Amino acid sequence: GTLPPGLKASLDQATAGAKAKIISNFASQGLNTDPTQNTALAQQLAQVDQQALISTAQIGQQLMTAGIQESGLSSQLYQTLANIDQTQTANIGKAIASFASSISGGGGGINLKLA
Repeated sequence: GTLPPGLKASLDQATAGAKAKIISNFASQGLNTDPTQNTALAQQLAQVDQQALISTAQIGQQLMTAGIQESGLSSQLYQTLANIDQTQTANIGKAIASFASSISGGGGGINLKLA
């Protein structure tokens, strides 16, 4: 997902800072600082990018949770909706069974055959 601009900018700055620190550490050890020529460096930089994606997802989840709580929606909302659906489905089944029973018990010569 996409974070609000201020949060995205902060995360981008933190990511860039972490990458700069890694590159600086490699340079201080006299190692090549070109990730296309140094696989260890490339792996560490990729880990920073991966962590940034994870952080983006976590922040997004936190924002969504906060939004739901602020809007007054219960965390049980989805369970309540599922229960309503199950109840309606059961009532429809009972109505169909009752209708079928009344037709078959009426003896009026009408037969419904469902294939």
